[in-house]
Amino acid sequence: MFTLAIIANRKIRNVATVMRLSEVVQTAAMRLYSLALEHRFTTGRKNMNVIAVCLYVACRQKETRNYMLIDFSDLLQVNVFELGHTYLQLVQVLNLRL
Repeated sequence: MFTLAIIANRKIRNVATVMRLSEVVQTAAMRLYSLALEHRFTTGRKNMNVIAVCLYVACRQKETRNYMLIDFSDLLQVNVFELGHTYLQLVQVLNLRL
């Protein structure tokens, strides 16, 4: 589980750098990913989808509303509906209020 977090942190930083997201958003996304790991949310899901959704939630929490889910979808070349489904599940599992 520890190595997964390290790999995910690196991938979060890479995606955040490409999208020019702040350090605050990156840190928040890493914390969300750690919570997702603790709740076993990553099991059975594509790792990059969970990373993208964590970054998206962090953007929404930190009032960086310049990004939409489709921006992450375009960057990572994944279906936006698949990301939307993962987003809704993460919000429900972690009981987030956005």
